[in-house]
Amino acid sequence: MPSWRKSMSIEENKKLVRRFCEEILDQGNVDCIDELVAPDTSFFGLDELEDFKREFPKNRAALSDVSFDIEYMFAEGDKVCVRGTYRAIHDRGEWLGMAPTGNRVTETVIGIYRVREGKIVEVWSEDSGPKQAEKSPST
Repeated sequence: MPSWRKSMSIEENKKLVRRFCEEILDQGNVDCIDELVAPDTSFFGLDELEDFKREFPKNRAALSDVSFDIEYMFAEGDKVCVRGTYRAIHDRGEWLGMAPTGNRVTETVIGIYRVREGKIVEVWSEDSGPKQAEKSPST
């Protein structure tokens, strides 16, 4: 079997998904998507990778002080499961059909990522829906 077709270990799969969560979801670095995600990846809830590339930056642009924290991660075979929490302030633009509120927002997400040959090839994600707290204090 060629080395590029070699399956990855569970720890390598977790490292790849952690990098996706940290660089893309937390830091918003969409420039590394093609390095981490296969072009034909299924993002359930969106039609395809191109939808994710278009919608993710648009949604993130409406928020400031964005963070995504991994709370749990476990893996079996070619799948990695992550439970994490987004935190942000909705103060920059329309988001989910709402004008900016200035409120702090939290959302819990559970994602299941399937990895093949060093790339994410499938993403299933369920979230709690955004919870808005009272207006954030001015800085």
